[in-house]
Amino acid sequence: MGYTMRTDRYRIVAWRDHRNPDAKPLFVELFDHKSDPDETENIADQNPDVVQRLMKQMNAGWKKALTQ
Repeated sequence: MGYTMRTDRYRIVAWRDHRNPDAKPLFVELFDHKSDPDETENIADQNPDVVQRLMKQMNAGWKKALTQ
């Protein structure tokens, strides 16, 4: 199952096993809307720091975002 989150600049998609959604993602997609608004190039492998930061934010959940 794909879980996605959007920031002002990026969209990240974490593909997880639906039987264990808390496990490490099977595959991650990252798109930079500043340079690629049509989401044609997955840049996750080239940007591990951005992926790590956004995954941490995504894993915290939407309720956590309300308190920031």
